Amino acid sequence: MIFTVTLNPAIDKTVTIDNFRIGDVNRITTSRIDAGGKGINVSRVINQLGGKSIALGILGKNGASTIQNALDISGIDHYFVLIDGDVRVNLKIIDCQNHTNTDINEAGISVSNEQLADIFDQIQVRMKPDDIVVLTGSLPPGTDPSLYRQWTEMLQRRGTRVFLDADRTPFQMGIESAPFFIKPNRFELEQLCHTTLPSLDHIIAEGKKLLNTGIKVILVSLGAEGALLLTEDQIIRVEGIRVKPQSTVGAGDAMLASFAISLEQHQSYLEAARLASAVSTAKVLCPGSNPPDPAVIRQLLTQTIVYDYSKRITLER
Repeated sequence: MIFTVTLNPAIDKTVTIDNFRIGDVNRITTSRIDAGGKGINVSRVINQLGGKSIALGILGKNGASTIQNALDISGIDHYFVLIDGDVRVNLKIIDCQNHTNTDINEAGISVSNEQLADIFDQIQVRMKPDDIVVLTGSLPPGTDPSLYRQWTEMLQRRGTRVFLDADRTPFQMGIESAPFFIKPNRFELEQLCHTTLPSLDHIIAEGKKLLNTGIKVILVSLGAEGALLLTEDQIIRVEGIRVKPQSTVGAGDAMLASFAISLEQHQSYLEAARLASAVSTAKVLCPGSNPPDPAVIRQLLTQTIVYDYSKRITLER
């Protein structure tokens, strides 16, 4: 089973504004509301791919029904600790004319240690060895930034595989417990390593250092350039497919979701990387936080080129 954990969920409001201008009056041409938060995005994509997951987290009572109803309609199992306060609203501004995406995210509401312990207990009573637990997204304001590190250590001690996808201090501290899987983009990896990574070989060199700490799989998102997968004995390069994106919201979450379901189904890392890249590309063609279209994913899979980068040999499509 795959469990997704979202400690700071959101309601995503995505608006389209042509030629968005700061300091001026802007007119919205389209608007949509979606259940948001990185773990919730992951669960929605898993569901779209025909998989099963349980979404867990903490929700403010005001606005909770928006997220709960969206998950119910999709048939996604969920459990949330409800607390006083409002679910944060994240504004996503898409400017198709200038090809930009602007995120304006609220911080969220503070959560007590008792409430965090409650949701962690709910994870532990449900999980079994070899299950996948996805820890992703920002932490609520005031939360100990070492939380992901603590949870990763305790969960993996019980035989689960932790997928960690966060940024800044929570991510930097989280990898100290050697999660099974991490999915940084190039910028996040540069922040982690405190250096620029201008080439694939630079990325590989820093990735190998992280693998030596005990991390098993590193999937580096390279945006339009595709992705790079590193394990102890494999380096897999997936070329990007050039498309005109509608929204980049949730593209990384889609990549993680597809990789998780591939591993749960015991697919090879090669096929997992291929699917992850195709699903992520399909996601940027969708408006708002919508999960990608399976028909588009199937089409993109036929165009996805995968290399054994360590041998510089093109593998069979």
